[in-house]
Amino acid sequence: MHQPSNKRPSLTALPAALRASLRQWSRRHGRAVCHQMLRGAAYSAGSGAVSLFVVWFQNHM
Repeated sequence: MHQPSNKRPSLTALPAALRASLRQWSRRHGRAVCHQMLRGAAYSAGSGAVSLFVVWFQNHM
C-alpha cells in the first residue's frame, strides 16, 4: 500500500509559467491586499472600541 508523502513540493518544482503568473498577480494586487487587511483591522478595532464604550456606559449609568 502506498502512503502519501507529507512533503510539500519546492518552488523549483512549480512550472515556470505558474511562478511568473503568481509574481505578476502579487505585483498587481499585493498592495491592495495589504490595504484591505489594514482597513479590516481598523474596522475591527473601531467596532471593539464602540462595544467597550457601550458596555462601560451600561454598567456606569
